[in-house]
Amino acid sequence: MRFLSRFSTALCIPRSLVLCLRVFGRGGMHIPVLFSNRVHVRGLRRGSMRIAQPSRFGVRIGFGGSLGISCNRTSVIVADGGVIDFGGRATLCEGTMMRVEGGHLSFGSDFNSNKNCRFWCNHEMSFGNDCLLGWDVSLRDADGHTVFGPDGEPGNAPVGVHVGDHVWIAADVDVFKGARIPDGSVVAARALVTKQFNEPNVLLGGLPAKVIRHGISWQL
Repeated sequence: MRFLSRFSTALCIPRSLVLCLRVFGRGGMHIPVLFSNRVHVRGLRRGSMRIAQPSRFGVRIGFGGSLGISCNRTSVIVADGGVIDFGGRATLCEGTMMRVEGGHLSFGSDFNSNKNCRFWCNHEMSFGNDCLLGWDVSLRDADGHTVFGPDGEPGNAPVGVHVGDHVWIAADVDVFKGARIPDGSVVAARALVTKQFNEPNVLLGGLPAKVIRHGISWQL
């Protein structure tokens, strides 16, 4: 199995090198981002992706994830001046969808997301260090379509989404615009987070999510 993993990685190096040179210039020679050959990429350009602490293959996109979970198409789409920042090492598994249209999507160091996680960023979306996402987690900071009020003015502007340090978001969670998940917290499976929570180390759950338990901690 280890041999097959290394062989699969080796097959992805040529395309990853081309993409990294496009995005990072000469710094891309070290291949700080390893893209699976199955990742659909659109709009990546110089400066559209940045890494604070680059290392060889430090960011991996489109590899692995929990067995038995079917995968969507893996894609990275950047448009309208959007930017993706990584604070350090990160793994985004098969089925990941990052769509950054004019927004700023940032990940802290040691970020891990399981299969089919979706990041829709039109404004601002940030994750602290040491965050873990289960499969089929969806986060968005905008509604996707504009809703106009009686006076003709748009009434549903994008609002940032912020996730603190050492946060675990379990499977099938939806996080909507304006949400804030504080440090050390856990979001239970199938929850819907629609607002800001400020108290750290809480268990959130429900539709919409509320605080279920205080003073928790978690580890891998």
